[in-house]
Amino acid sequence: MIGYRVGRRTLKRLIRQHDPDWLRKAENGDQPDWGDIKDVFVRIQHYKCGYCERLMPRPQRPAGDGTTGAIWGGRREYDVDHFRPKRQVRRWPTAESGFRYAFETGDFMAGGYPWLSHDFLNYLASCKTCNQDNKKTYFPVAGRRGGAGDDVPRLDRLERPLLVNPVGAGDSKPEDLIGFSGFLAVPRGSRGHRRRRGTILIDLLGLNLRDELILQRCNLILAMWPYLERRREGQGGDRNDAAREIERLTSEASQHANCARCFEALHTSDLAAARRCYEAARMRSERLLRTAPLPAD
Repeated sequence: MIGYRVGRRTLKRLIRQHDPDWLRKAENGDQPDWGDIKDVFVRIQHYKCGYCERLMPRPQRPAGDGTTGAIWGGRREYDVDHFRPKRQVRRWPTAESGFRYAFETGDFMAGGYPWLSHDFLNYLASCKTCNQDNKKTYFPVAGRRGGAGDDVPRLDRLERPLLVNPVGAGDSKPEDLIGFSGFLAVPRGSRGHRRRRGTILIDLLGLNLRDELILQRCNLILAMWPYLERRREGQGGDRNDAAREIERLTSEASQHANCARCFEALHTSDLAAARRCYEAARMRSERLLRTAPLPAD
């Protein structure tokens, strides 16, 4: 999970460019479809889920037609997530989750945050697994819940949310709250609110529970290792080529960039520890890719 530092003014400009009438309708109470501006957030997030940071479908061209513009072949796989739920807010953690915390995570909120349902500062694009299976209508907070009419900046000050919206410029960057030890997400903070936020983000979104995410991060580490070694030991053009590839894999637009950046930093600071992470990633990847034998006839 990484942040996309886009201010309110820039967001409004991008929305107007995409749909000139959407903001006017929202401000007039006409309740435009939030799906109409989904593409704005998808592009800001470089076609990645805002929560788990896995790559999602990009626009494609119709087969055999070189004149038609790009279409969305997989647009339905993205949800517009209301960061603060527009309907009732359920308590987290649930008894079924298996998680227990020694700190408060906020009360049940019957009505949710309906006044933010058309506030673009309350939006991000997410995959259906993160939105529908994990985050759902949970919104844990460390403070007291706000009330109708409170805008997002006031709510952030009042509620001290334990989640973070990756889109925007008014809150912490997710990568300041979550890091990676190899292929596993870990809280950044050593104590207090920062550590609690990192813990809740990892647990609620299932960042260490979903095999597809772990496999992708393992394979990313395996892909990075030879380039990191070539950059360390290589000469001239070979070393420069490796550096460019590492820059690509750690860029904001790349899948699991936070994990990639953490592994690069580890390789620079502690080569032996990075090698252990590489070997652990190789073994986990092999195990996850191993296909169970089909039963005999």
